[in-house]
Amino acid sequence: MLKIIDNYDLENLKSFGFEKVNGSYRIPSKRSIMPSEHSYIKKHYALTVFKNRKIQISPSGKDNAYDILFDLFSEGVVEKC
Repeated sequence: MLKIIDNYDLENLKSFGFEKVNGSYRIPSKRSIMPSEHSYIKKHYALTVFKNRKIQISPSGKDNAYDILFDLFSEGVVEKC
């Protein structure tokens, strides 16, 4: 399992494209709008960082999740737990 390092301010995740949703930080998937649904728009998320700093990869958002994880690893922000 992956997590954000302890001494990293989670607000800085916004510079990677994360947005704060209900206390966690999420990256919308490239395919975030379902074209078959006409009555509402449903967003899908590629990555979620929870309050406990653990990272979840969504199966519907693998299109850009690995690119973002690579950027986080390059910056030294992610560690194995």
